[in-house]
Order: sequence, then structure tokens, then C-alpha cells
Amino acid sequence: MITDQKFYNKKMKNDINITKKYSDINTHVVLVAGFVQKDDKFLIARRSKSDGQSGGKWSVPGGKVDMELGDGIIQKTLNREIKEEVGLEIEDHVDMLGNDSFVRSSGHHVVALIFLCRWKKGNARPLEDHDKVLWLTLNELINFRDADPYLRTRVSYLERFIKHTSVHKVIPRSLCFIFNEDAVLMLKASREKDWYGYLEPPGGHIEEGEGIIENSKKEIFEETGLRVKNTKLVGVIHVHNFYGKEIMLFVTSSISLTKKTTSSHEGEPVWIKLNSLKKVKIMEDIKPMIEKIIKLEKGEMFFGVSEFDGKDKLISFNVSSS
Repeated sequence: MITDQKFYNKKMKNDINITKKYSDINTHVVLVAGFVQKDDKFLIARRSKSDGQSGGKWSVPGGKVDMELGDGIIQKTLNREIKEEVGLEIEDHVDMLGNDSFVRSSGHHVVALIFLCRWKKGNARPLEDHDKVLWLTLNELINFRDADPYLRTRVSYLERFIKHTSVHKVIPRSLCFIFNEDAVLMLKASREKDWYGYLEPPGGHIEEGEGIIENSKKEIFEETGLRVKNTKLVGVIHVHNFYGKEIMLFVTSSISLTKKTTSSHEGEPVWIKLNSLKKVKIMEDIKPMIEKIIKLEKGEMFFGVSEFDGKDKLISFNVSSS
């Protein structure tokens, strides 16, 4: 009886292995992939050239669903794959954007489920099977020249979701003017930005619970390498419809005792003489802001509204001091 049972168990195990071997090619493989959102940007990653099927292509981080994970397999797979591929942790809540399917060269039918995930912590970097990562705005993703048909399809899911769920949201950002004698510091906007080719002051998104002065000093150091002094809030500007976004700019002024700077992914720092501002390519509302800062009395601030045409053309700029 024991012998018969052992024989039966061995036969069953062998039958299961044979079934798996010959049925895998006829089964559907389920993949999950997630756009990770941080502020108004989304992460994509480029597959390493050593990747046989997708080498050199830009994609959304993700991977095959492991059916042995049990409950919550979608979230667990997204957490695992995004951590392994780009080093980020994501929030528990995700939104499904869409799905597509394709057939691999192996003959496997693949069903891909695409999600929107929210950044929780970590610095994005290319890890497993990837060699580069990029944070892009939705508009930059839509116009991304290196996207293949699969990525374009998935970006269209993201665009549709955001348009259908968007609410009036104002993004808080710092805009940091740094002066050294008769010059002001600007950055040459990087190629990843919608407004590539323009000069702009340093600055960035103000995180929840972060102070304006604290943020300004942090952004200045990260983008220029400068340790500045006398940083103060000098103005607040509501920017309307700049590339479709609503932005509340908290304008700060600082002094640098040196002109020695370092470049960053945000762009190359350039000192511009104040009397040469008319000769350089900057957003139309930047020059009047600089003029306003220079003329401010001690303790005075300015407030106003910049309205754009949905891109970089300034329609109106109204500002007053108090």
C-alpha cells in the first residue's frame, strides 16, 4: 500500500511537470507595468542593449505576475518590480489605466495591465536590465521622440486617465533669483523640458510640510552647488496655463559671494549681467520680476498673475507691491 502510494505520488508529479512543459506556450502571461508619478512628472526607463527582445527601448517599469504570491498579487508585483528595476517605493493605492496584449517570439500570449502609481520614496536609478531613467511631464511623454508603439499606446492611456480625472490643482513651486554684484544666475533649461532653449532661475516643487526658504536653499544647492545667504521671500505669482498647468510661484531672492557653480540634470548655470537681460532668451515674465525685486523697499513684497497661452507665450502679466 505504501509502495503504491509512493508510485502514485511520483506519477502525479511527473504528469504535472509534463503538463507545465507543453501547456506554457498556450497560456497567457500576465504582466503589470506602472507609470510612477512624482509631482507633475512620470518615470520611464530604457532597457539595456543586452536585453534580447527589448534592448534599447523605453518602457514603463514592471514585470510578470507571480501567481504564487496569493492575495494582492498585482500590488505586490508592482511594488517588487518597480523597486528592483528603478529603486523606488510606491504608495499602496494604484489606478488602472488600460490593458493591451501581444505575442512574444516564444509564442506566449501576453496580457499587459498598465497602472498609475504614486512615488513614496527613493531616488530613481537604472537597475535590473535598464541603463537609463527619465522623469517627464505628460506633455513631454506625449512628444517623446524615442517612444516605440507600445510606449505610445501606454502614454495614451495615461493621457486619457488624467484628462478624465483632472481637477483644478495648483502646484506650489519656488523660483529662486540669486544675485552676485551686477549679475543674476540662470540655468540653461535641459532638453527634457518643454521650454528647452530658455534660460530660467533655479527652483522646484515645494513638498508638503516643507518651508519656502528651506526649499529655496535646497534647490539652489542641488541645481548650482551654491551656498547662498540672505534668502528671503519677495513675491508670490499665480502662473495660469503654463503648458496647461496652474502654478503658485513663491519667488525668493538670495546673495552669492562666489560665481563658481556646478551643473546638474536641471541645466547649466550661467551668470547674466543685469543690463544684458534683453539679449538672452528668458520667459517674458522673468525680466519684470527681476526689475521688481531690485526696486523693492525693505520688507516689501510683490504679488501678481502671469497668464500663458497653454505653452510659453505670455498673454498678460499683472503685478503689484505691498
